[in-house]
Parts: sequence; C-alpha cells; structure tokens
Amino acid sequence: MKLEQDYREPYLAWKQNPTPENTDKLLTAVQPVLKSAVRTYTSTGGPLLHARAKQLALDAFQSYAPDRAPLKSHLMSRLQRLRRYATREMSPIRVPEGVAAERQRLAEAERVFADRFARPPSDQELADHLGISVKRLQHVRQYRLPAITSHLRDETGMQFDPSVQRTGRTDDAWAELVYGDLPARDQYIMERSLGMHGHRPMSAKEIAKSLQITPAAVSQRMKRIQQQLDLQDELDPLSGS
Repeated sequence: MKLEQDYREPYLAWKQNPTPENTDKLLTAVQPVLKSAVRTYTSTGGPLLHARAKQLALDAFQSYAPDRAPLKSHLMSRLQRLRRYATREMSPIRVPEGVAAERQRLAEAERVFADRFARPPSDQELADHLGISVKRLQHVRQYRLPAITSHLRDETGMQFDPSVQRTGRTDDAWAELVYGDLPARDQYIMERSLGMHGHRPMSAKEIAKSLQITPAAVSQRMKRIQQQLDLQDELDPLSGS
C-alpha cells in the first residue's frame, strides 16, 4: 500500500464509512496538500479557490487507489484543474468571491443536513446553521424573489380555496410572518411552493419526493398553510378589496 501513514487512518475511516464527520477529518488531514496546490496552480488564492480545491479533493478521494500511488501525488495531479478555475476567476464578469464562497458553504451545509436528518433543511434551519439571515440566503442564491401571491397551488395548478378572489395584491411581510411561525418541515413546503427566498417554485409532487412523504401529506400541509395566509383578509379587510 502506497498510502502515506499521515493519511492512512482518516482515509480508511472515510472509505469504510463516508459520513460528513469522516469526510471533514480527511479534508483536514490533507489541508496542507490543498494549500500547496492552490499556491502551485494559481496566482490569486482566495476562499473561492480553496473551496474549489476541497471540491476537487472530494472527487479525487473517490478515484484514489491506495496500492497504486501516494495520496498526495494523486491529489496534486487532480488539483491541476485549479488552473482553469483560476483563469475563470480573473474574468471581468464573475460572481463576487464572497458570494461564491458562501454558495459553496450553503451547498455543503445542505448536504450535511440531508445526510444527518434524511430530509432537506428549511431555509431558516440553513440560516441558523450558517449564522446568516434568510435574506442573505436569497442573495447568495443569485435569484430574484418572485412576487408572493399568498396562494399555494397543488400539482394540478389549482388554488386550494377558489372562493377567495384576489386582486393581485401581495404582502411579502405577511407571508414571512406566517413562515416564521411554522415548524421546519412546513417552512420547507411553504418556501418551495411559493418560490420564496430565491427558490424555483415546486409542485406538491416534487416536494413530496424531496421530503420522502406522500403528495397527499404535502397537500394537507399546504392547505393548512394557505389557511394561515388567508387570515390576512380577516385581519385587514382592505387586503381583499
């Protein structure tokens, strides 16, 4: 076996059980190699390129054969792709480095959460985990927030309460107030149904698949959320006029 002694324990633990914790330990062990690759193959460095180096290292772990080469040599070979990323980074049109690094953190947090709890997190859970606001999450995703109509729709596109007639008036503040009082799973359903915080709107069927529950269960929760959204008309009679 050509695997170096310094990396043997964390690599074998990761190979046997690639949990987020074991992945973090292996990445920590090879951190000096990643820093060396960034210095060797790029001239700028910066958090985005270091994040790219981690991403490439994760791919390299999958293809590594301990009996063929040292892990350091394998990593340095695979990390040559950093040159291409560095060239792209110097383009005059690019995502701000801070935002791009946060997008990497966001993607990693979503993966860790899904591995740990067997379901995707709500935006509020992600924001709490990362120590940032939900509005910051929206900015990081680089999308414009679609106008919130305060109407949830099922997979057929039909509104749950067709008797309620809206005039196109929207109230993001009310929707966010309702959102803040919901449990995490219902927050996820609401934000994906309405396309809140920069998400692409999803159907009940898509949401059910991501949460590993039935579309009927999603529809029931969506109906209860709709009832909360409709309370605005009772509290503010002008909202329906």
